[in-house]
Order: sequence, then C-alpha cells, then structure tokens
Amino acid sequence: MKRSRLFLQLLILAGCGLIVYLLFHPELFVAPSGDHDQNLLTANEARVAQPAPELTVRPTYRSSIDCGQRTPQALALDGEQLVVAYRRLNLVDFFAASGERLAFFDPFPRGEMNISSLYVDDQGQLYITDFANRSLLMFDAQRNFRHFFPSGQGTAAARPQLPVSLRGSDKLLVVADLGDNTVKSYLPQGEYVLSLSQEASGTPEPWHPFDVALTDDGRILVSDIRGKKILAFSCAGKFAYAFADPDKGDGPQKPGSMAIDSLGRVHLVDSGSHQIFVYDNFGRFLFTYGRLGSIGTGMRVPTAIAIDTEKNLVYIADSGNRQIDVWSLPE
Repeated sequence: MKRSRLFLQLLILAGCGLIVYLLFHPELFVAPSGDHDQNLLTANEARVAQPAPELTVRPTYRSSIDCGQRTPQALALDGEQLVVAYRRLNLVDFFAASGERLAFFDPFPRGEMNISSLYVDDQGQLYITDFANRSLLMFDAQRNFRHFFPSGQGTAAARPQLPVSLRGSDKLLVVADLGDNTVKSYLPQGEYVLSLSQEASGTPEPWHPFDVALTDDGRILVSDIRGKKILAFSCAGKFAYAFADPDKGDGPQKPGSMAIDSLGRVHLVDSGSHQIFVYDNFGRFLFTYGRLGSIGTGMRVPTAIAIDTEKNLVYIADSGNRQIDVWSLPE
C-alpha cells in the first residue's frame, strides 16, 4: 500500500512538472509548420510602424494594348509573355510587352466559355477557370488539354462548385469558389488539402471570395467582394487579419483581382471605383492609382491585373475601354 501511494505521489509530481514546463514552452503544443505563426505576429506588429518610403512610390502609366472589339477579362504571365482571355470568347492570346500579338489558341472548342481567370505554373502548364461551365481546365506547355482540375476527387465538398479564380505556387493551388463561398486548397497534383469558409474568418457577415493570392511566406489573401475587403490567412487556414481601409476617402467598392509586386505590395483591382488600391505586405493601405476615364491613366471597369516582377511592369485588363493598360513600377 505504501509503495502504491509513493508511486502515485511521484506520478502527480511528474505531471505537475510537465505542466509547468509546457506552460513556459508553448511552442511544444504546436506541430512544426515553419515560421508562419511567427510571420503573422511580425505582420501584426509591423502594421503599427510607418511604411518605408520606397513603398509609397506610385507606378507610372506607360502605354495601352488595343484589344479591338474584344473585352479583356483575365490576365496571367507566361515568362515574358502576357496571356489574355476575353469575356465570353473561346480565345486566349499571347502578347509581348510591346503589345505585339505572338500567338493564340482556342482552349476548348466544345461550347461557349467565360474565362474568369488564368494561371501559368513554373512548368508552363496553363489553368483556365471557366465560369460559364463551372469548371477548371488544365493544359500542358504545348497547350494540349490534359484534364479538368482537380481530377479524381471523391467528395463533392472537395470539388469546386463555381470556381471564379485560381492562383498558385510550386507547393499549393488555391481556388476561390463562389458556389459554396469557400476558398479551396490543393496540392499541385490535385490532392485536396482544406477549405476556408466565412466561419474561418471570424466575420459575422457572409462573404463572397472573388480572388486569391499567395505571399512568399505562405499567407493566403482573399478578396471578399461582398465584404469589400481583403482577408489574410496562414497556410494552415488560420485567420490573421483584414487589410486596413484608407484613413481618408472610401475603400474598395468592388474588390476583385490581386497581384503582388517585387516589393511585396498587394495591388487590388476595384472595378467599382475604376482604380487600383495598393497595400503593403502587412495590409496597410498605401495609395491608389488610376481614375475613371479612357485616355492615359484613365480606366473603366478594370477586371484583372498581372505583374511582371522581373521587368517591373503592371498589366491591367481595362475592360470598359477594351484594352490592356501597361504601367511601370519604380526600379
């Protein structure tokens, strides 16, 4: 009996010691996941500081690429080539930065498409989001149709219902799905990873995720066209923060497509105010550029954006003026 009591007391003491140790070492509760949580903490702290001067330098208008009678709706970059898709046309064009049309192809001639987004991965594979037919199509580097994405998914919850946008990296592909108002993540081979829902953001109001972007440190950015804001999540789906509104003036009215430049700034297309909102890497508002108009810096209902971080060029699908506006970023 005494031995049993002594053994029990030792167990209690050991347990108390373990609890105290874990209280002072909370990192042991968390499975290894890189530096993402630390990055989120750093991001929240950095939003209090003033942005570096180079972050506040605005792009300058350079030129426009005439699209004729076609209405540009989606943009992507394939190396040095600009990839363009048009509203309700089975056509994808490839342009040089000078505006020269280099090539084109019909992505899927079986029925009318409405291409809402384009994405080209590091292997040159092209992903097309077809809003009209509720599908994602994948083409190889020679523009041969491979399969619908994702392929071989067993559950309805893992498949996009009404995909509107797809972005990616070498490790992850992320889809904004207006069918069930979620953001779905996949491995490049198509294996389903997780979904982000309105509940994950902690916001009481329903959201409509319209576009997604991936930062270098793994954060997932979501433009919510209903909530009129950008939300940031960790790669594990943990909500981090919402992007800040301007101190003066109105915020985005219809936030849509996003792109990230070489300084880590997030450029957000706002078709409602006919301009581009720019934020730093931590969600602080910096400035806007563009205005309602048809000449020079003017734009009308912009719908998409792509940034060449090597040449520091910004391409904007100026759908109302049926052209691609080209802006230069500071070197």
